[in-house]
Amino acid sequence: MENLTITKENAIKAFDGANDKGKNLLKNLFGEKVFVKNIMDRIKTVEDALVYNGKTVAQFNWETERDSDAQKADKEIEEIAMALREGKTLEMGQKWYYPYFYKPTGSSSSFSGNGYLYADDCASVGARRSVDTPEKAIYMGKQFAAIYTRSLAPSR
Repeated sequence: MENLTITKENAIKAFDGANDKGKNLLKNLFGEKVFVKNIMDRIKTVEDALVYNGKTVAQFNWETERDSDAQKADKEIEEIAMALREGKTLEMGQKWYYPYFYKPTGSSSSFSGNGYLYADDCASVGARRSVDTPEKAIYMGKQFAAIYTRSLAPSR
């Protein structure tokens, strides 16, 4: 048996020039991750993030079955951030980005760190919820606002 070697660059060129049947063949051979040009086009839902990270919805639901809705939302955000980072871990000394939200009412002081001024309250998030570019952070804040609401302002 003989092995074939192909560079990622050549696989992407072949993918770009292929018809739908050829694209499906290449995705089956090398995995869909190889051909994603912009990860934000791929991660639109929590389910997309789970699939990208190699988990099923059933696995995730089993892992979070005893969590409150806010705790489950936190774990959903972590899965989304991991997928948007394309599995890369963020290193010390590297810039980390995370969405920020303007919340005109209520308090945000229940988060991991806070600072306050006369009329403002702010909070930080953990590294597992951070991404590697400001564009991804903006995307997370807009695309997944409902999940952040469940996490940051849980209903009783």
